[in-house]
Amino acid sequence: MSFEYFDHTADVGIRVQAEDLRTVFLDAARGMLSIIAPLPSILSRRRIPIRVFADNTEELLFVFLKEILFISEKESMLFSDIQIQKANFSPIGQLNCFIVGSLAGETINLSRHDICTEIKAVTHHGFFFRKEGPVWGVQIVFDV
Repeated sequence: MSFEYFDHTADVGIRVQAEDLRTVFLDAARGMLSIIAPLPSILSRRRIPIRVFADNTEELLFVFLKEILFISEKESMLFSDIQIQKANFSPIGQLNCFIVGSLAGETINLSRHDICTEIKAVTHHGFFFRKEGPVWGVQIVFDV
């Protein structure tokens, strides 16, 4: 995993650098999930499908992270494993960017899981997504 945390007033953020977009998306998701709880403490007991669409690659990352948070809250689960089975990161037309994958984890168990920080939302504040030479750079701020 290639991400780092940074503080942002009352929020928390991550920066991700990777040479390919699939890794950017996976590391961003893992970075976000590790803010909530330590990933090694979460067992892959249940797998949930995830499918997201967007107009462009930047918005796809934003929607992907929001959907992971939504599923986590809806199912009362923590996730430690993210899979991307199929994706199109380069749109030709409207809604051609997509990810089809799955999340694996388990129901929150406060006797086993140390919840570090609750993330309320993925924000556009301070968000950037760009290619810097051969490396993609992403910064995401989360409302906590």
